[in-house]
Amino acid sequence: MARKNKRLKTEYHRGLGFDPRKYITAPVQHHTTEHKPQRGDIWFADLGSHPDSSVQGGIRPVIILSNDMGNAHADTVNIVPMTRHLKKPELPCHTHLFPDSISDLHQHLDPSMILAEQLTTVSKHALRSYAGHISDADAMNRIETAVIAQLFLERRHPECL
Repeated sequence: MARKNKRLKTEYHRGLGFDPRKYITAPVQHHTTEHKPQRGDIWFADLGSHPDSSVQGGIRPVIILSNDMGNAHADTVNIVPMTRHLKKPELPCHTHLFPDSISDLHQHLDPSMILAEQLTTVSKHALRSYAGHISDADAMNRIETAVIAQLFLERRHPECL
């Protein structure tokens, strides 16, 4: 199959005025090779930018909720973002997470609110650094209950209608 663009790479580099291959020193190793994401892990993830909305953005802590089989084989993970702003705790899709519920803590985390209404899927490339793992079964149960309430998977949350 012939190249669509007939110019040689060297001609392209001459047009740029430099050879970009000289600036590539080594292949970039993705950070998730040290620690594979698992259900219940807390990672800092780049959630992008969402100006003029309440959608969480930037680099922030998130909780991995996808199952470990999917986490091992897929290029994406299901996450819920966390925030330090402890607003609207009465909502069934919000729950608190305190640092004493986290084991293997690699980074400082403040008491946080889990925002189950912002459950989303991100690429594993968006995961920046491992922060810890939720070891408290009660805390994980509260998070799961908040997600169930948000998605209305059980008919026990009439306040979500």
